[in-house]
Amino acid sequence: MFSAGTTGFARGPGDEPAGAVASAGVDAWRGYRIWGTNSATIHRMRLTARRTPVLAIVGCGCLIAASQVEPRFDVASVKQVNAGQKNLSFGLVVHPGYFHYGSPSLDDLIRYAYGVNSYEQVVGGPKWAHPAAREGVRFAIEATYPEHADAAAVPAMVQGLLRDRFKLALHTVAIDAKVYTLRPGNGPNKLVPHAPGTPVYPQPCPPDIGFNSMRSYRAGPVAVIIALFSKYCAIAVTDETNLTGEYSFSFCYPTPLQLAQPGLPPPLPIQAAVQEQLGLRLVPGRGKIRKFVIDHAEMPLAN
Repeated sequence: MFSAGTTGFARGPGDEPAGAVASAGVDAWRGYRIWGTNSATIHRMRLTARRTPVLAIVGCGCLIAASQVEPRFDVASVKQVNAGQKNLSFGLVVHPGYFHYGSPSLDDLIRYAYGVNSYEQVVGGPKWAHPAAREGVRFAIEATYPEHADAAAVPAMVQGLLRDRFKLALHTVAIDAKVYTLRPGNGPNKLVPHAPGTPVYPQPCPPDIGFNSMRSYRAGPVAVIIALFSKYCAIAVTDETNLTGEYSFSFCYPTPLQLAQPGLPPPLPIQAAVQEQLGLRLVPGRGKIRKFVIDHAEMPLAN
């Protein structure tokens, strides 16, 4: 299920709404306070939101290069993780002046550093770069940076680390893929206007979805719904609802991993679940998404 299923969101003061393009992915999390999770997770989601660009794709390949002024870690440690090692650390921690990423693959690091959405691919490079490969290698990353530095710059610091330590070079290409459009439904929508700062209360999942699924109850603009689809359902969605303002809503649906579990009855198609629970239509179509291609990467040297 969605790990944020017991989490509520409300917009923070002074934060602008995210763009309407779902391919912006986690950008819609930006500026939302979260109940029911720890401070590291809150910081991580807000940080991730700030570094994910709205998807704007043209039909040519784009080389990803360093900017002229690039933030850097003061000190960084990169260690290869032994698969049989005890007390392995997992997860991402970003505190003022401190960064830790436990057991990521190079693929994971690229996704974090460059804001790669869950429905976008990272391909090419050595086999050890990808976690699904038998030869996949994981690392332990620990670094420090000035405490006064903006935490939103940490992904750019990781980009510099990848270039320096992994000798990483990559580019993006636009590929044709399934892209959904979120539109008004057949009848009134089921979104409830939300006053910023007020709590959001959970609603039970419909019986035909089942208990063993994600449950998410949130508040924010429609871009938050779109980011939900991107992050957890791994689909690209654009917004054509013409809905403005902030709304509270509940949505339940199995994640791709849950859908693959044997013995579970098949759920409603996601389009039917969106119509039933949100009163909106999720219309499949075609569009362009990014594919990240690793041109070169080397195993980092020991510290």
